Amino acid sequence: KIGFVVIGVVVGMFMTIASLSTTLLVLIFGMTGHEFMRGLINPYIDTAIQENIPSKTRATIDSFVSMINRGATGIGLLLSGLIAKTYGISIAWLFAGLVIMLLMPLVMFFNGKKQARNV
Repeated sequence: KIGFVVIGVVVGMFMTIASLSTTLLVLIFGMTGHEFMRGLINPYIDTAIQENIPSKTRATIDSFVSMINRGATGIGLLLSGLIAKTYGISIAWLFAGLVIMLLMPLVMFFNGKKQARNV
């Protein structure tokens, strides 16, 4: 669980670096770091599902996670497109990076509270 949060926060950090860059080198660093870390998210989720979900329900959970991922991607692209059209692409990247950095720890926090209540 903590790995997912760390990956998400680092993705957000690289997006923020890219959006605030003033040189091509910093922009390339931010974009490359962002893409590299994004490449870790799906394998991490797949591994977590394989290791923690019983085989009887694994396909259903995997399909649900895929559906949520596609829906969130669509909503994110629509929102970032509207922000980019209104305020510019760097503001859209900055907004997305900050949202991701703040959202990931909140997900972990609320998930931890839910698990504590179930014990």
